[in-house]
Amino acid sequence: MSPASPERPPPFAESWIRASRPLPAQAGLNRFVWDLRIAPPEPLRTAQLPANGVEDDPWALVPPGSYRVRLTAGEQNQSQPLEIRQDPRAAVPRGELIEQYAFGRQIRDEADKTNRAFNRIEAERRKRKSSTFDERALAIAGNADGWPAEGSLLDVSGRLEALARVVGSADGLPTQASREVFALLDRQLAARLVEAQRLQSPQR
Repeated sequence: MSPASPERPPPFAESWIRASRPLPAQAGLNRFVWDLRIAPPEPLRTAQLPANGVEDDPWALVPPGSYRVRLTAGEQNQSQPLEIRQDPRAAVPRGELIEQYAFGRQIRDEADKTNRAFNRIEAERRKRKSSTFDERALAIAGNADGWPAEGSLLDVSGRLEALARVVGSADGLPTQASREVFALLDRQLAARLVEAQRLQSPQR
């Protein structure tokens, strides 16, 4: 993504745009670095927000524990054990880190549902090319050309990412305030999903 011109700044922070990290496929020694974070949600797909770009990952870190790394190439499978140890400087009970991680996964899953719903509506808009449909769709999805309306899918997506960043900013249990914000966003998303289903139903 090229820097925005001074005349028209982007409607969203460029940190929303995640760079792709494909695993090399050429023969020989390849290196892949895992940042110990869970997979991100499906990216938003608009002209203003391409799927690839600046690397900035707010999604949850996995908790300390035993893991297994698997590599599949064609019909060949290889695996190796991996032990993630807790930072000795963080005097936080492992149970709190697991609860923090579980909440972070909830946020990521909610963001994934939000982004998928937005992408479906955007694809339908491009397919139909109807001003009447566009008007109803933008009310649900949000307008990427300007500041998204509160409670729209774009608004919920951005606030979920901000919430993930807050929850992951320190080691420990999520705050009650964070849980209340998540509950609000969950209600807003549920309402938008019902509206999106009605919008895309055949009789519409």
